[in-house]
Amino acid sequence: MPLLSQYLSEDRGFTQFMDAKTVFISYNHGDSEVADKLKAALEKNGIVVRIDKAVMEPGEDIQGFIEDSIRETDATITIVSNRSLLSAWVALESVTTFYSEKFQCEKKFIACYIDEDFFKADFRIKATKQIDAKINEIDQLIPEYNAAKIDTNDLNSQKSRLYKLRTDLGEILKKLRESLAMDIRDSSFDKSIDKIVASINTVKVEPPISEGHNKITNSTPSPLVNSAPNRMITALKVRFILNNRDGLRQVIFGLEKMVQGDEILWKINFQLFERLKKSDAFNDALVDFSLAVNSSLNAQAERAASQGLTPGQSAHALGPAADAQKAAHIGEISQAEANQTTQDVLRKT
Repeated sequence: MPLLSQYLSEDRGFTQFMDAKTVFISYNHGDSEVADKLKAALEKNGIVVRIDKAVMEPGEDIQGFIEDSIRETDATITIVSNRSLLSAWVALESVTTFYSEKFQCEKKFIACYIDEDFFKADFRIKATKQIDAKINEIDQLIPEYNAAKIDTNDLNSQKSRLYKLRTDLGEILKKLRESLAMDIRDSSFDKSIDKIVASINTVKVEPPISEGHNKITNSTPSPLVNSAPNRMITALKVRFILNNRDGLRQVIFGLEKMVQGDEILWKINFQLFERLKKSDAFNDALVDFSLAVNSSLNAQAERAASQGLTPGQSAHALGPAADAQKAAHIGEISQAEANQTTQDVLRKT
């Protein structure tokens, strides 16, 4: 995946994104072949794809993974098939995306179908009968569990998901029928991919906002602040979203190149987010600041902006730089020392 390697790295326990659009593919495992084909086509167009079998860790909580994937990507693509519409997990992914799309306008939901039965008026009746049959199978097992003095928590969990699917199916079908669902069967695949990519590329990628809350600014006067704004040109601006493998820390490391006459000025924009568990959302940034880069590091900043952060640089940003800024925030070290550690990101190889 040569194009994907420009955007995504998973070395040393982190993931790195360089302003690429990101997509989560929701599908039933019976449709894996189609999901793989779709993933390859999107990656060929420079889109970072998140799919369970590629990034989900063994033993990881499925519901937490679904919620994280929807929250942390720009769009969710659901592969609609007769199998997927009877999958409680795919239903959860669809409903979660609907709510994300409703309350966060930058989120996008794209339905791609390989079966068209869901367009038929009687599909919900037939599907509900199949769901009820699955519930009845579980109900028949419960007395056997009780007789054997076995906890029924696994059966209850399955039943709860099936009941939720039964309840939500009408809303899911309504959403699918009202949206422009894309036909990704073989005969229409190539034409639909062009439209899907174009739709994804309309999503505006923005970092989390954290104005006015626990905000740290550089205590050393920056030449960027004192420069005449009408003569300053922003020539380049990139950002890298870095995540620890445990999912509890995220750093947004931005580089901004500004030109004033013959002078080139670089700025680091740094945000740190933390959470106690992966099922929680990242709230406001714990650290949010901008820092003027020492001119001796201009070449390193240029290289990082154009080629991406190296594994060593990303690991330093997620580790020592983030730790230093947290320490400065609570007064354990000086802000100048923290800023030096942050600039050291560019010195790493």
